[in-house]
Amino acid sequence: MGTAHVFWGTVSPYALPAEAASQTLAALIAAQFTGFLLGVLSAPRLSTKIGVGRHITIALALFAIALSAPLWVLSPPILLGASVILGAAAGSLETQIGALALDPARGPRALTVLEACFGLAALLFPVLVFVLSPVISWRAPVALAATAMAILCVVWTRTHRASLSPRTQVDTAGASAAPRPAVRRIPTTAACLLLVFAVVYAGFETNFANFLPRIVDSHGEATTSVLAVSGFWFGITAGRLFAVSVVHTIVGRKALAVLAIGLTTALLGLARFSDELATALPWVIAAGLLAAAMFPVALTLATRIGGIPIPIMTSYFVASASLGGAAMALPVGTTLDAFGPRGVPLLFAGAAALLVILIVAPRNSHSTA
Repeated sequence: MGTAHVFWGTVSPYALPAEAASQTLAALIAAQFTGFLLGVLSAPRLSTKIGVGRHITIALALFAIALSAPLWVLSPPILLGASVILGAAAGSLETQIGALALDPARGPRALTVLEACFGLAALLFPVLVFVLSPVISWRAPVALAATAMAILCVVWTRTHRASLSPRTQVDTAGASAAPRPAVRRIPTTAACLLLVFAVVYAGFETNFANFLPRIVDSHGEATTSVLAVSGFWFGITAGRLFAVSVVHTIVGRKALAVLAIGLTTALLGLARFSDELATALPWVIAAGLLAAAMFPVALTLATRIGGIPIPIMTSYFVASASLGGAAMALPVGTTLDAFGPRGVPLLFAGAAALLVILIVAPRNSHSTA
């Protein structure tokens, strides 16, 4: 999942023509998170219809195929199709894994640990691309990622062979056909505001990471600037590992507001010092540290105050996040072309300020600060 979220931003400085890179990258990210939204929305129904085992197998296989697309062709229409497939596969997998991690028996730390592992892949993939590209080719780490997903698909299929058998699937379908009591599907007003929070936050996180090589473009050396992506995810991963020990104390609106204010400040600092990688990197890492706990804390808070079952609330939250990733891509690309690298951090700072407003606005009985 971590590799998918930084894939196009990391590969684009090497694979895309510089003159059209911003708009092409924006289109790829928008396509990926449109696919992600489709994957999130279709995951519950597909799992019920064909079984969880088969669904995960198909998603893993599509994931591997989509990652391998840039190895064969760099035609924009083909890459857009691969981006949609990549997003759909990632959305399907993340929805199911997120619902498992949010089981009340596991507590809020489970999601934070999962997000830390997510961040580890997002941190390492840009480093791998930066190290291997001059020695071999940028295609080498892409091939490694696609091969790893293909191997994971095979291993999953072999270890879950019983759950993939027709009999098991029929039994599962029969069980799912049993009548179930009606459940509430409309979240509370406070939880709906957190869904808007998810749209804005994910629009920031996904696009900030993918556009960082363009923002911190030191004298046109975008290939060196991919290390900024690793810096951002280093901050997020370190922050989430720390949050594992304190997440039970920071699930509240006050903590989210403090983090959002700090994030706004860090992004304003980046707008001032984005000319060189060395001066920009501390601000990038600070942004990652401050953003680290925001998504898991907001999601955990939403499941507590949502008033609906956890799997449904999780699906809504992840769907809102994927919508944000898709919706913000084109405005970011346009801002980059119109105002240059310094304009984009200011746009993101505005988004972070909006997060503060969304957090402090509700003053009702559902507030858990």
